Amino acid sequence: NAWSLSSLLSFSSFTLEPKSPSMRFPPFALITPFALLLLSQFAILPSAMGQNANVPNPAKPSDDEIRKQLVGSWRIVSASFGGVPSELHKNSITIKHITPVHLIWIGYQPDDRRIFRSAGGSWKVVDGKYIETMRYGLDEKFKQNIVGKDFAFDCRFEGNLWIQSAKLPDGSDMIETWQRIKPDEDVSMRPADIKP
Repeated sequence: NAWSLSSLLSFSSFTLEPKSPSMRFPPFALITPFALLLLSQFAILPSAMGQNANVPNPAKPSDDEIRKQLVGSWRIVSASFGGVPSELHKNSITIKHITPVHLIWIGYQPDDRRIFRSAGGSWKVVDGKYIETMRYGLDEKFKQNIVGKDFAFDCRFEGNLWIQSAKLPDGSDMIETWQRIKPDEDVSMRPADIKP
């Protein structure tokens, strides 16, 4: 049980009335043990608050580290919008290629391999956020809604997965999980067909 500071201070000022004068303690004799007890309570305070000084906090990756991790080719393996899994992303193939200065993504059906949606533009990382600025796209409505606008995402990496998330205008969450494409990987399989 931890002693409170006020209880320790009041207890340390307690005086003993021994039965014989030879057992009389000087007033400061009780201060030292209680002072040590008090100091030991402060020594464990950081761990009691969940801050163990011996365990380093994992450092947040720098913008440069995030940029290096993003460069490459990715395939989407899952997506959800407002907590609802995306059937489009589950049953079609979406690939994103990111160079050091540019990105393009394409979506196609595996049966005819015909691209039915695509967009591309520039990207950057600022304060840990991945930001896309689309400059062109296939669908006219899509172009009207996104061309020239910045879209910022939180991103994190887990092995060969890149998870990006953002708040949609209605306040719901958008989460996309991308998997790095291996050099000789066949990217013609839909996420629904990939076995874990």
